[in-house]
Amino acid sequence: MPDSFRILIVDDNRNNLYTLNAVLARLPQIEIVEAASGEEALLRTLEHDVDLILLDVQMPGMDGFETARHLQMTERTRKIPVIFLTAVFKSEEFIQHGYNEGAVDYLTKPLDEHLLLARVKLYRSLLQRERKLNAAIEVLSQKEQALTAALNKAEDASRTKSTFLSNMSHELRTPLTAIIGLSHIMARSANLSEQEKKNLATINRSGNHLLSLINEVLADSSPGVELKPSVTLPLANMPASNPVERGHVVGLAVADRGKRILVAEDNEVGRYLLNELLTPLGFLVEVAEDGLQAVAKAGEFCPDVILMDWRMPKMNGLDATRQILAGRQGTKPKILMLSANVFAEQEREALAVGIHAFLKKPLQDEELFSALEAQLNIQFLREEEATSVLPPACVEELSAKDLDILPPAERKALADAVGQVNPVKLKQVFARIALLSPPLTLRLQAMIDAVRHRELLGLLTGE
Repeated sequence: MPDSFRILIVDDNRNNLYTLNAVLARLPQIEIVEAASGEEALLRTLEHDVDLILLDVQMPGMDGFETARHLQMTERTRKIPVIFLTAVFKSEEFIQHGYNEGAVDYLTKPLDEHLLLARVKLYRSLLQRERKLNAAIEVLSQKEQALTAALNKAEDASRTKSTFLSNMSHELRTPLTAIIGLSHIMARSANLSEQEKKNLATINRSGNHLLSLINEVLADSSPGVELKPSVTLPLANMPASNPVERGHVVGLAVADRGKRILVAEDNEVGRYLLNELLTPLGFLVEVAEDGLQAVAKAGEFCPDVILMDWRMPKMNGLDATRQILAGRQGTKPKILMLSANVFAEQEREALAVGIHAFLKKPLQDEELFSALEAQLNIQFLREEEATSVLPPACVEELSAKDLDILPPAERKALADAVGQVNPVKLKQVFARIALLSPPLTLRLQAMIDAVRHRELLGLLTGE
């Protein structure tokens, strides 16, 4: 099955193999392959395509360290994630030795079943993302070929070409929004493998190439077209140990949190991307799938700003904007039009209806943030502001009392991020906490770096 996940468990103790089998069987679509020695493990990797290896360190004959060393010698097995399991080698020196031999993680016996399952889910999720990225690259290549063929045929008639370009602009920029946007979100993860980084870089280059091709054709075909710069993914030289990446928005100032945003977008992936982008920053987000829903929810949700897609079923974004601005009493919401059509006359038409800003797809984060700051008179917190207040200091042990300074909402957000073992959400929460207490942020980060998620969650929840 394409979604199956094959795990090789290696342990010379049959009881341990039985226990691992019983725990891992709780996960759906898991296939387990067993080996009772390092030599047998190497044979199993020749017989099966393995996605993850749980490798006991202390075994007779070829121990876990030597087995990992052999796995690094062949292209077939070099990229398989290896998690060491040990009841003896717990010192920092031995743990570092394991990492040097190719391990990506370390769990100590007796195993915490919940932690083990969380790690397996994480690595399975990363593998699924890699598979989706490879599929996206293939789809992008096919669309690029289709675009080139279509443009060659469209050169014969000016009117046909103009209509064609308008339609193709929408149809190609919409999936580009999904491909580039999802890649951008995934690039923030601190747990990307080298192969995943390469895949993301390939998507970035291919997406920007296709976007440049679209822009060049539009510029030759119609006056007044504003070309947009390419989206750059923050992949190179990313320091994994930093709580946040440099330069990106991580949240709203405390006084600005809770602003309401209505996302009116018929494309499911488009709604997901905007929700994923805005909710962690401190906005309250509601979504509408068409123009009629947008009008209804504008009255029910009372948003401060509406991100309104132009092309939607039942009622388009222009008509929905007219009804909302005409029917709303009191303070009217700011409306930002989102469109994959980049012709100047369409922008003028939208502005004439009364929208407050016109944003072109694929939507860039910084362009959206600038528009929100201008329209809502708010201030975003950026990573350089958070990290600049973190002085080097000795990290003391954390206690439950130390967490009392956290506001209830921030404490809940931190507990959710820790419980989900979600590095992206952790970075965002840490950046906000750094503005309240830099020393506390350092101590929280130290517990995460030491893989003490369960202990930290206990301190946060009192359980």
